[in-house]
Amino acid sequence: MGLGAAWNKQESLACGITFPPLKELLLRLEETVQIIKKMWSDEDSSTFTGNYFHIQNAYCVPKPIQKPSPPIMIGGGGEQLTLRIVAKYADACNVSGSPETIKRKMNILKEHCKSVGRDYDSILMTSLNHVVFIDGEDRDITNREPKSILDPNSTVEEVKRIQAVYETSEFLLRHE
Repeated sequence: MGLGAAWNKQESLACGITFPPLKELLLRLEETVQIIKKMWSDEDSSTFTGNYFHIQNAYCVPKPIQKPSPPIMIGGGGEQLTLRIVAKYADACNVSGSPETIKRKMNILKEHCKSVGRDYDSILMTSLNHVVFIDGEDRDITNREPKSILDPNSTVEEVKRIQAVYETSEFLLRHE
């Protein structure tokens, strides 16, 4: 299950959902994860009292078939709260940014894991970023629209000729 604290205020307001300050969003996310884990436990019913949410003898039927529960992925890279929530509860984490940013966030997550007694290596790290595929030698993507030139019938040889550019031309991965 993928979860995040929310980031798109306009989308929330358009759906009639209030959009509290970021810290409150993150504290609500933490309580949400706690409730989900309780609901997925082997207990017949669950009770939780938090600052934002309260459940009394709530139940989840049928229970998930994954044991001990389905994996939980938390998206976001907030260094003080989000990554601490990941360290405490998540099976996977999705962050974005440059390779340097991601490396810094991974190191911060390691520290949060140490502080809560969690094995950092038990958390799957993923990254959501944009990749621009360009055919040929032209590496300047300044005025190009991001698009993929691959189609489902591309051969391995065709894929190897494509240059994948990560965010800017500074991060070039060449498949040749």
